[in-house]
Amino acid sequence: MFRVDTLASAFVMRTINIATAPLMCILLYRIASRIWNARMGIAAAAAFAIFPDSIWFDSTMVWDTILATALLFILVDMVVARRDENPRADVKFGIVGGTLALVSPSLLSGVAVCLCGDRGRC
Repeated sequence: MFRVDTLASAFVMRTINIATAPLMCILLYRIASRIWNARMGIAAAAAFAIFPDSIWFDSTMVWDTILATALLFILVDMVVARRDENPRADVKFGIVGGTLALVSPSLLSGVAVCLCGDRGRC
């Protein structure tokens, strides 16, 4: 759409990177504060925010790294936030999980382990 190696494509990829980094900090805070406490959540989000490689990824790594990480964080947050069986939440989980399967199928094995540990059964 923006052609390869153009200023427009570099701008779009960098914009996606900048847009997903705060989302991942928020998700890290939510996950860590639910598992441990709010102080650990702040520490995890701050560590991700000041990690230099999270800011200066090469523009070509947006699809494989940034998007897959954001989807994985969303899925782990959904697993940690589960309280009871809710069909609507299961549909959202399926949509995000299916999108992650299209982006990077190898990450789904970690999600399966999280689900087995969450429900106590596989």
